[in-house]
Amino acid sequence: DFQGRYTLISFFFAECAPCIAEVPTLNAYAHEHGDMNFVAITYEDAASAHDFVKRHGLTWNVLYDGQALTDTLGIGVFPTLILIDPSGHVAGAAVGMSMEDTPAQRLADLGGWIEQWKAASQPQQPVHAAPTQQ
Repeated sequence: DFQGRYTLISFFFAECAPCIAEVPTLNAYAHEHGDMNFVAITYEDAASAHDFVKRHGLTWNVLYDGQALTDTLGIGVFPTLILIDPSGHVAGAAVGMSMEDTPAQRLADLGGWIEQWKAASQPQQPVHAAPTQQ
């Protein structure tokens, strides 16, 4: 369902303090970038995921019971962000974000990280030599 657009995935769990702290930044970024897909994934059950959304106001789609995917991808540190390009390939991954910065700086840093990986995942255009005049 998400093909054709960049997708940002956040891997989290309900009692993860950095996961909780980054929710406002993730929500703000998603609100400003309707051209992308956003999904959060937890290895926990539906009740835990629902409670997290309710308590912390996460506005993203949330998938629960994702232990098999978490294991397959080797996610061992939370939160982890993965950016998927429009063709379904991983464009970039990072573990969490700095919580020492201001909310505006965290949002700017997230945006910069995503733009960096978007640029790196674009197909490189062949360089053509300019025609020479004789």
